[in-house]
Amino acid sequence: PDKLSKLLLQHINGTYGAMITGHLRMDTTYIQELLRCTYSSYVFFAGDEALQRMLVDAANGGPAQLCDALSKYCHEAFPKDGGYSLTGSKAQSSPPLPPVLDFNCQKRYFDQALHHFDDTDQRSFKQTYWVCDDAWPQSAKMQGSQGNIIVFLGNESPLGTPSQPIVFEQARQLHALVVEVEHRYYGHSQPFPDSLQPDGMLNSSDLYRWLKVEQVMEDTAAVLAAVRRELRVPAAVPAIVIGGSYGGMLATYHRVAKPGVFAAAIAASAPLSFMVGTQQWADTADRYHRIIAAAITGNSGSPACADTIRLGLAR
Repeated sequence: PDKLSKLLLQHINGTYGAMITGHLRMDTTYIQELLRCTYSSYVFFAGDEALQRMLVDAANGGPAQLCDALSKYCHEAFPKDGGYSLTGSKAQSSPPLPPVLDFNCQKRYFDQALHHFDDTDQRSFKQTYWVCDDAWPQSAKMQGSQGNIIVFLGNESPLGTPSQPIVFEQARQLHALVVEVEHRYYGHSQPFPDSLQPDGMLNSSDLYRWLKVEQVMEDTAAVLAAVRRELRVPAAVPAIVIGGSYGGMLATYHRVAKPGVFAAAIAASAPLSFMVGTQQWADTADRYHRIIAAAITGNSGSPACADTIRLGLAR
C-alpha cells in the first residue's frame, strides 16, 4: 500500500503539478488485488495536515458542518494570491439537458415477441428502445460508404436515458446511428406488467421462463431489423454491438451467435469465462460468493441475507 500510494502521488504531482502548489497529502482509502490487477481508490488534499483534519472532522459531523468547512478549506488551500480561480455552482430547478441529448435521441417502443422459438405463441410485450441519429449521415450514399450502427445492450437494470460515454464518444467518429435496447423484464420492458409486485418482482416464478439469453439475442436482432427497415439503412452498413459487465457478455454472445447480424462486438469488463459449467467457475465460484457473504455479514444489520447465500452454497 505505501509503495502504491507513493506512485499515485507521483502521478498526481506530474499531472497537476502546475495547478497545485504547497503541501499535498494523499491517502489510499481502499486497495483490492484481483489476480494480477490492483485497483485503488484514493483521495488527495491540497493544504497542510491541520486543514485535512478539519475537513475530515467536519465530514464526520454531517452535511451542514461539511458545507461550512469546505468554504474555509478552499480559501486556505487555494489562496487568491496563489493564482487560483474558484467558482461555485447551485442546484437548478430546471437543469440543462445532458449533452448526449444533442444526438437527437428518441424513445420508442417495439412490439416484441415473448417466445421467439414457438410460432404458436403469439404473445408480445412493449420493449423500450432508443434511436439517436444526430451523427448519422443524411444521404444514403454517405450512409453506405461511411456509416455504422452502434447497438448498446441494456443490462439487468432499467436502461434510462442514453448517456454512455463509450457509445457517444465514438458515434461522431464512426458516423453512427445509435440504437439502445432495454433488456426484457427490466425497466419498462415488462412482458407481464400486470403481475408486477411493489418490489418490482413478478408474483410467480413461472413467469420468468422467457428470461433467457437466447430470447434476449433475438430481441436485439428484431429491434435492429425494424430500425433498418424504418430508416432504410443500406444493407452494407455494419452493426457494432456494445455492452459492459453482463452486457459485455451479451455483446460477445450476439457476435458469436449472429455474425451475419453483428459485424463486431465490444465487451467491456465482461467475465466471459466465469460461467456455470466452466473450470474457472468450479475453481473460484464458491470462494467468490463466500467473500460476498462475509462482506454482507460485516456491513449488514441482519445476518439473514448472508446466511441465505451460505445455505445456497451448501446445497
